Amino acid sequence: MQNEEHPLLGYDFEFLGGLDNSYYFITKNEIVYEVKFKTSGYVFDKLPAIQSHTFEFIIEVIENPKGTAVPFDNMMRNTVAAIILDFFNHDKTVVIYVCDTSDARGMARFRKFNSWFSTHPAAAKFSKHDIGLMEVNETPFFASIITRIDNPLGRQVVWQFLELATQYNQPK
Repeated sequence: MQNEEHPLLGYDFEFLGGLDNSYYFITKNEIVYEVKFKTSGYVFDKLPAIQSHTFEFIIEVIENPKGTAVPFDNMMRNTVAAIILDFFNHDKTVVIYVCDTSDARGMARFRKFNSWFSTHPAAAKFSKHDIGLMEVNETPFFASIITRIDNPLGRQVVWQFLELATQYNQPK
C-alpha cells in the first residue's frame, strides 16, 4: 500500500493481515520490518465492549541482511504513523505499546516512540497515556495506550489501563 498521507516521507507498506494483523515494509537500508497489531483483549477483562478492539502494537526487525546495528532512519516515523492511521479505521480501536526491555533499551524505545507520536500532525486525533511499571527483576518497563479521541469508551479504557498499572505496581 502506498503511504498516501506522506508518500515522500515514508516507505510503502503492505498489509498482509493474518493472526497478528501484520504490515510489512522495507527501508532504504534493506531492513525488513513487521508491524503487528496482536489481539490483546485480555487486558480489559472488566470492559467486554472493548476487548475485541484491543491490540498490542509491535515493531520488529525481521530481516537485516547487513547484520549491523539498525541505523537512524528519518522515514521510520511517518511510515509507522501511516500504518497506525491505517489500522485505526474503527473508532473503538485501542492500541497498547509495551517497550521491549530484553536488551536494556526500553527507555530509549519509549522516548523514540513518544517523539514520533508527539511530532506527527495526526497526533491530535488520538489520546495517548503512558505508564511506567517495575518487573519482578526490578527492570523498569514502559507502556502506552492509544485511542482515537472519538472512541466512545475512551475514558473507561484509560481508567482501566491506569488502574491495571496501579495494581501491577503494588508491592507483592
